Amino acid sequence: MKKIFCLIFFALILIIYFSCSEKDKRPVIKLKKEKPVYIAIKFQDSLKAETFASKLDGYSFDTVFVKGLCENGNQKKEYRLLAGTFANIRSAGEKAMEMMSDSAIKDFELFRDSIIEKGNFQNFFFIGTHLDRPGLYRYNILKKKYSLVWSPWGKKIITFEQSEDKTNSFFITIFRSGNRGSFPYVTDARIYHFNKEEETINSVEYIGKCQRLQADWISRDTFRVILTYIDSVNTSFVYKKTIKYLSNGIRVFNDSLKFNLLTDGYPSFPKKGFKYSSEKKKYFMELKSDSSINIVEREESKKNEIVGIKGKIVNSLWNEEKGILILTTLEKTEKNIKSFIYGIDLEKYNIIFEDEIFGITNTRFYGNCLFYDYILIDRKIIKVFDIKNLNEYAEIKIKGNCGIKNIKL
Repeated sequence: MKKIFCLIFFALILIIYFSCSEKDKRPVIKLKKEKPVYIAIKFQDSLKAETFASKLDGYSFDTVFVKGLCENGNQKKEYRLLAGTFANIRSAGEKAMEMMSDSAIKDFELFRDSIIEKGNFQNFFFIGTHLDRPGLYRYNILKKKYSLVWSPWGKKIITFEQSEDKTNSFFITIFRSGNRGSFPYVTDARIYHFNKEEETINSVEYIGKCQRLQADWISRDTFRVILTYIDSVNTSFVYKKTIKYLSNGIRVFNDSLKFNLLTDGYPSFPKKGFKYSSEKKKYFMELKSDSSINIVEREESKKNEIVGIKGKIVNSLWNEEKGILILTTLEKTEKNIKSFIYGIDLEKYNIIFEDEIFGITNTRFYGNCLFYDYILIDRKIIKVFDIKNLNEYAEIKIKGNCGIKNIKL
């Protein structure tokens, strides 16, 4: 028996030795790389397409060429002028929308291996009142009309967070909110993922009852939710839970920390501040005084002063492609509170527009449009500003309130 045991043990040693010494033969999984997307402009003949190509010089496309296509069994070719090489449908569609607003083109298609749908490029999504609760709306930029997307009974949207590429978003709903003693609470909290291109909404997490709740994008592809809830057995303890999701809605992190309210105090949340640099770190901002800032371009390392800014900076929105920085500020005096919005040209280093509007809270670029919400008398609305022509394009007003991220419950 002892001899058999020794033989088995020796055999196991040999198996482990050779398995460790062999090269790892597990297959390498490679993600499929999508082919580039092009803006396609339709022409009846190739000559007209080639002639029109010269009119696109101002857009600095890396690729412009003509392609003949036969569609739906039709033997006669139709020609498309294909412009740009975009990584996804979203960026191609947004650029085409800019060209339409510039009156450079009247219509467009998108092309990958074949003509594909335009998608929701003309739509901007926001939160608005529906039957006394916050719901999800779409606003058609070209038609200047809004319509309801989603607002089921018992689900109030408390925050709507869009990714930087505007393709994926998350929003959180609750049934009820209030205060018990010195602590706030919400009930039936749920997290949803929203795909803008397909306009699909999927529930990704049921939270239930909690106290404080905060949600934000911490990178281009990571969405984070932080929440707290009291221990159901011993109310002297509170839990702080952090959940992270990829942009497609898949959860990748879930962790909880326990705090003793008597010795540790209530857990703190990350403070939301404004960004001092643009996304690709091409530009940096330095606070110089109460009314001026310095803009530093990384390649030149030269400081360019911007003067005439009123109030304390509370938010910044960078757009490297267009060379624009948006600042919102708050000025408090003994008598009142004023809020301002500034548009700064990052190439000429000057203020190209400014506005004094009460209650500016959120800003968002979409093509040639800048969206920002503010309070008009006792109502929250959204202004649409044309940053190319520097004039007001439209205002979004619905029955009740509307905002880029949230509205008052």
